[in-house]
Amino acid sequence: MASDKTVLSTRDITFTAVGVALITVGAWVSVPLGPIPFTLHTLALAFVLVGMSARQATLSVVLYVALGGLGLPLFAGMKGGLASLAGPTGGFLLGFLVAAFVSLLVRRLMAEGPARDVVTVVAMLVCSYGLGMWWLMTSTGMGFAPAFAAACAPFIIPDIVKVAVGITLARAVKHAVPSLQVQQ
Repeated sequence: MASDKTVLSTRDITFTAVGVALITVGAWVSVPLGPIPFTLHTLALAFVLVGMSARQATLSVVLYVALGGLGLPLFAGMKGGLASLAGPTGGFLLGFLVAAFVSLLVRRLMAEGPARDVVTVVAMLVCSYGLGMWWLMTSTGMGFAPAFAAACAPFIIPDIVKVAVGITLARAVKHAVPSLQVQQ
């Protein structure tokens, strides 16, 4: 592994690619529910943010959004391109980016453990819901209550379940395969 933290190691590149793939598959599992589809994004993001190093997780999310924005069909409904970022769900995608950077801060401020994992995924949900709802209101002209009803209310309980599963899977994989332990 490279000692210079500015150089990406083969491990970083590999884990980042796996992270992009996991988030993409999470997006492809999609059920339309009005302007915002039900996906497994949050499960995949929870797994990536908890199971990988902060660097690998952040790079995974940045690359996912960038490649999807460039037109690769990585987003929900196998869509991609700037129209997807500018559309009703674009704020959620941008919220994922913000959440990845917030997770860097959480990792610096908290010791590794279940509490840090929970704070990381709660921050991800807050960033995602906050930017997602704001963007939905901005891009469609919806008011606060209709945007909340469309973008947040139907997803809160399922997202709590999905992030719990994502955290559990990430912790189980890290425990079961010690050679995959990551440097934070």
